[in-house]
Amino acid sequence: MGANRKQLVFTPLLALFLTMEVVQERANADSFMSPDEVRDCICREQALQSLRQENDALQTQLNDARAQVQDLQTKIDNMRKTMNPNDNASIQALSQLISQRDALNNQQRATIFPQAWTTTSKLNTAVEEYNRLCIERSMRNIDVENARKNPACPPTP
Repeated sequence: MGANRKQLVFTPLLALFLTMEVVQERANADSFMSPDEVRDCICREQALQSLRQENDALQTQLNDARAQVQDLQTKIDNMRKTMNPNDNASIQALSQLISQRDALNNQQRATIFPQAWTTTSKLNTAVEEYNRLCIERSMRNIDVENARKNPACPPTP
C-alpha cells in the first residue's frame, strides 16, 4: 500500500512537471522575435542613431546661442556699470549690444529652440517605441546578423 501511495503522489507531480516544461518551452519559443521583427528593430536602432545625432547637433546650436546671449548680457552689465550716462557714444554702443542680445534671443526662441524641442520629442517617442517593441524579447544571433547585412530599412521621416 505504501508503494501505491507513492505512485499516487508521483504521477500527478510528474504530470505537473511535464506540463510546466511544455509551457516553459512554448514561452521560450514565443520570446524570440521573428526575422521581420528583428529587421524592424535593427532599422529602429539605425533611426535612433540618426535622431540622436540630429538632436545632439541642435542641442549644441542651442547651447552656443545661449552662451552668446549670456556673453552679450555680461558685456551689457559691465558697460552699464562703467559707462558715462552722458556720453552719447557709450549710450549708442550699449543700445547696439542690447539690440544684438534681443535679436539673438528672438532668433533662438523662433528657430533653434522649437527645432530642438521637436527633435527631442521625436527622439523620445522613437526610444519609447523601440523599448516597447524590441527590448522585452530575445533576438536570434543569425537573424541579427542577416538583418545587419541587409536591413532594407524604410526611409526615416
